[in-house]
Amino acid sequence: MAQFLLGAVDQGSGTGTYHAPWQTNDYWGFYIQDDYRIKSNFTLNIGLRYDIFGWFRERHDDIANFNFTGTNPQVPYPGRIDYFGTPQHPDRNVFPAHKNDFGPRIAFSWAPFSDRKTVIRGGFGIIYSNGISAAFGDQNGAISTPAFAQYVPYSGDFTGRTPAFRLSSGAPDLNLPSADSVKKSDAQFLGTTPGGGFLNGSKDPYVIQWSFYVERQLPGDVALSVGYVGTHGMHLYGDEFRNYDYVPTAVRQKLRNNINNPIPTDPLIGAIYGCGTSCPASLILKPFPQYGSVTVNSNPDGFNRYHSFQTKLEKRYSHGLNFIVAYTYQKDIESPNTGNIIGNAATPTTLGRSVGRSSFVPGAISGGSGNSAGGSAAQNPDNRFADIALAPDDITHVLNFAVTYELPFGTGKPFWTGNTWADRLAGGWRLTQNWNIQSGVPLLFTGGATASQVAPILSETCRAAGAVRTASRSRISGLTRTRCRRSLARTRQ
Repeated sequence: MAQFLLGAVDQGSGTGTYHAPWQTNDYWGFYIQDDYRIKSNFTLNIGLRYDIFGWFRERHDDIANFNFTGTNPQVPYPGRIDYFGTPQHPDRNVFPAHKNDFGPRIAFSWAPFSDRKTVIRGGFGIIYSNGISAAFGDQNGAISTPAFAQYVPYSGDFTGRTPAFRLSSGAPDLNLPSADSVKKSDAQFLGTTPGGGFLNGSKDPYVIQWSFYVERQLPGDVALSVGYVGTHGMHLYGDEFRNYDYVPTAVRQKLRNNINNPIPTDPLIGAIYGCGTSCPASLILKPFPQYGSVTVNSNPDGFNRYHSFQTKLEKRYSHGLNFIVAYTYQKDIESPNTGNIIGNAATPTTLGRSVGRSSFVPGAISGGSGNSAGGSAAQNPDNRFADIALAPDDITHVLNFAVTYELPFGTGKPFWTGNTWADRLAGGWRLTQNWNIQSGVPLLFTGGATASQVAPILSETCRAAGAVRTASRSRISGLTRTRCRRSLARTRQ
């Protein structure tokens, strides 16, 4: 504290980008609709929307993406940093835009009786969304760091006598190289955290919506409607940590032990991390051993399902009174952590994989890695549907009531019509009241345990079956699958 008050900073850090980003997103949308009056009491609406959501790009191509499948030019391992506008990535966009986002819409209205007081309505539609821009917004200079952004720590000597810098002189300059020099050198930043990358083939999220209503006109300008509304979201973005499984302490410790071998198992890894012939086993088991961790920026495999029964009683405005009473009984179900940004990292501690089954080490994952929204682990990574649950904002019952009443005083009203002063004081006043009654949301339980401590303790047979299926994608026997499901169920109870 005394040093800081004197302006002597012992340690600090700074982060800077090599330039001010100039980001562009392209979007095109086309829509066509026609209404057909099939009969006097039946109308059909047909429409089609076509969307093209372009990936973001940088005006000067000063942006990079982690390529999960490309061979690294400095080590013979998959995974490299691709710089845009170079032979490795000549396209200015991260990936080509999807060209199959066709969203049909159809709706109908039918009055089955001659009095036209009963109307049956229904509709169906598919709506696409620009998931990348919605999930990530503006990118600050780089998708993949330290490609065009760099973290620089400041620290004094270990004695504390020499500060990192003094406040009077300001923090040291970052001395960042130019973006062109970084691109020309094809720098790969081995042994560091290269930041995130987008998966090629990621699909645009979409929502399927459908509805069915029956409406009836009642006496007294009152209308009653009863209906059903459903939605199904697909390819939504989430923040789930995947591929976790229980790992016994003894096995986990063995994976963390150093490899003491006079002949280096992998001399390249030893050179990168400076551990020579005694490196943690986890470094060799990683899918991208040349990097500290690799994060998948997009993982659009989340989904949700919404079903609701909706009824509404409405009195249209007449005689100074109108009101609405609406009740909804609904259920919102989704896959784990749908709706947040994914941060799925493969680090030396977790020994996980970011993409592809082939790089997953069965039974070798122990703990979580940080992400922007806080992830959770699937209990069974080979059956993510087993973790379907109520959405955090699920509200089963919702009752709304609103009423407006105009006071009967003043010009054109039953009372005080001819009294000018009374009209000015009491005329035109309305009384409004709103009520909202709803049930609570599901309780969320959180804890500080790692995934290996709370994940299901599966038997050796189940883990072996999972390993065989992961490696060869072969089916396990029905008896083994049944036993594994029972083991998983007992763990959840």
